[in-house]
Amino acid sequence: MASASSSAVSALAGGRLVEHSGWRAVFWVNVPIPVLAAALTLAGVPQSADTAGRRIDVPGATLVTAGLVLAVAGFARAVRHPWTGRWTLVLLIAAAVLLTAVSAQQLRAASPLAPVGWLAARGILVSVSTCCWRPSRCVTPSSWCRSTCRTSAATPPCRRACGCCR
Repeated sequence: MASASSSAVSALAGGRLVEHSGWRAVFWVNVPIPVLAAALTLAGVPQSADTAGRRIDVPGATLVTAGLVLAVAGFARAVRHPWTGRWTLVLLIAAAVLLTAVSAQQLRAASPLAPVGWLAARGILVSVSTCCWRPSRCVTPSSWCRSTCRTSAATPPCRRACGCCR
């Protein structure tokens, strides 16, 4: 309920803002949010005294950055080229390999990017899974297939495999 009402209110407020202040004003709305978050963090989060021996995990950061860049490049390429195109598949497979390598690397890292033990905590695992798979935030296979079949990006095998294209 809160998600639906916030979506409706934000659309109405955004339309009103653009109507009266121009489209550039929508970017300025987000400026106070990180400023407020930084102020609350400085005021409410205690300084960590246990920073000795902690280093930045450069290999992990490099792997995750490269994996995400390749994933975005693969998805961006799939907009204009078929999903089964050679370079689209190369980019997406390389992204999957690198992001899998991040998982393996983080298990062995002296100072991982995020504490790996968090995933063992059931509450954290459930909340992360819920955030990742909320219906309002993801594209269901049937909606993806319908939108793909309406465009020229759909290949004949996709059209045959998908029941919604008939």
